[in-house]
Amino acid sequence: MSEHDSLAEHRRRSTRRPGGPHRSGSRRSGGRFLAVGSGVLAVAIVVSGVGSTPSVANATTGSASSGAPSSSHGISCATTPASPKGASTVTATAVLNGVSATLSGTAGTQYQMNILEHPSLEITRSGTTEYHSPVALPKGTTALMVESLIDPDSSAPTQPLCVVRFGDNPSPTVLAGFYTGGAHCCTIIRAYNRAGGQWVAVDHVIGDPDVEVEEVEGSPSLVTADDSFSYRFTDYAGSGDPVEVFQVQDGRFVEVTRKYPSVIDADAANWLQLEKQHPSDNLGLLAAWVADECRIGHQDQAYGTVTSLEAQGKLGGLNDGSHTANDPWPTGAAYVKALKSFLTSRRYCSPS
Repeated sequence: MSEHDSLAEHRRRSTRRPGGPHRSGSRRSGGRFLAVGSGVLAVAIVVSGVGSTPSVANATTGSASSGAPSSSHGISCATTPASPKGASTVTATAVLNGVSATLSGTAGTQYQMNILEHPSLEITRSGTTEYHSPVALPKGTTALMVESLIDPDSSAPTQPLCVVRFGDNPSPTVLAGFYTGGAHCCTIIRAYNRAGGQWVAVDHVIGDPDVEVEEVEGSPSLVTADDSFSYRFTDYAGSGDPVEVFQVQDGRFVEVTRKYPSVIDADAANWLQLEKQHPSDNLGLLAAWVADECRIGHQDQAYGTVTSLEAQGKLGGLNDGSHTANDPWPTGAAYVKALKSFLTSRRYCSPS
């Protein structure tokens, strides 16, 4: 197996999951985790996190449902059966700070995956129903998958819906995630926020990376990665996507990664370790590392390392035949120039 094939297999096994083999697990803050999205032709509505106690769903009857786990922390997630019987009714409820969200639908299959047909969502506050509507699927999606994404081979229950209290928001947010299908696409996160006495939905396109809802230094957050790096400097298998942290504030998704330098530092260490393991296929990994280093104030040192590697002729791309002269990605000095331009345009680094 070539070094490139090894890296491709390494990335495939990780399923792009932050905390998996291709992610630094050290940034996890503890508790349970569930990723959104996987490389399958299906649609996912799976968001999970910490701070709730899942109930045991009954998958042996015609109707499968969860209880209403509540949380004294900032995250509460519902639970459904991992493999509900076809045509059975599935419901799942999560409760946090007086807000209850219930997802319901009919179990089915698509592309050999468990899905939820005709899904609907009900949101109540202080016992009063304020929202009850079919789930409007994003364009390009056709169904709601309830497959467990903690471990594709696991039979554990899934957690398809979360109620999250972000920061000083006056009301918790209801989160759902969708997967559009395709080889490397696309996770979409939807937040239902209460504004003006109504619940308003807003979507945020993540792309290929997975998402985890977790408490980052005590603050409920969405941890994912920047998909704009995929294919930018090399092929998908060799690309590195730097960590991103989002929170929902005032009804919109806000990127807050720089507030958590320890998370960025752990991510940078992960990319540097991988670069050392794959020195002949390092262009995508270096890009993610430099991006992280710039965000924590190490821009000059990071660019110095890249310049030194270029002087040593170590930015030439793959040398095992996997890349050819016709590949569109720059190498050597052209790579350094392209990297600086890209990281400046993406506001990771300052102009230099």
